[in-house]
Amino acid sequence: MNRRRVLAALGVAAASALAGCGGGGGDGGGNPAATTRAPGETTPSGGTAGAGGGGSSTPAGSEPVQTSTESQGDTPDFGSGDDLVCTDLTGSYVSLDPGERRLIFRTEIPQAYQAAGQVRYTNNGSTAEPTTGPIGLGATMLIDQGLQSDPTPFPERDGYEPLTETTFNGETRLAAVDTGESTPRMGIAVNGAMLLSGTYGGEEQLFAITIEHQVLRPEETDTEVCRSALREAMAHTFASMEPNPNTTVAESL
Repeated sequence: MNRRRVLAALGVAAASALAGCGGGGGDGGGNPAATTRAPGETTPSGGTAGAGGGGSSTPAGSEPVQTSTESQGDTPDFGSGDDLVCTDLTGSYVSLDPGERRLIFRTEIPQAYQAAGQVRYTNNGSTAEPTTGPIGLGATMLIDQGLQSDPTPFPERDGYEPLTETTFNGETRLAAVDTGESTPRMGIAVNGAMLLSGTYGGEEQLFAITIEHQVLRPEETDTEVCRSALREAMAHTFASMEPNPNTTVAESL
């Protein structure tokens, strides 16, 4: 067996291990466990997970795996060249449009996720989980949405520092990165959060959007270079957020 087949086999096992970290049934496996404090508070009725904290459980009846299909430009063939590395998660992005799901935003994610993997929607459509699958890193970007009552921007909260900003429904929104020590079971992870608001179900609603960006780290990966790449990609995803005109979130409020 040559080196590439060995790495591919290891990648499959690593990705499977990552997918099983959070437990939970349905939808082919649970989400990775969250690695930092919980920035969110409550959950909409109907089983939507709160923002951050403790990972997102996958209830029975969650949606099947769905492949991201919208792209911007040509999709690089990561699978035919060298194994994916952390820096492949930056510089090139594709659309993530959840359509008729609870997520109130659409955004952009690293193009490597579309080239090599799929997007899984869980928690009745309030969590999106792009993954690169069994090549190299076994990277995962867990994007979660939950109701929030505290209007304090995350950059002003203890344990966070400013990351980026975006304009959402006519208001400037600030994203922050969690500066606490992240201790995933394996690999490298960065975590961030941002508040988004809009009128849903006839009332103004505030949501915390959290992102956990994580990779299973090959031995040859430089930790700080990888962490910086994860953070850069996460900042782009936050900065690209715009309202999802097809959100079904009002049905669960």
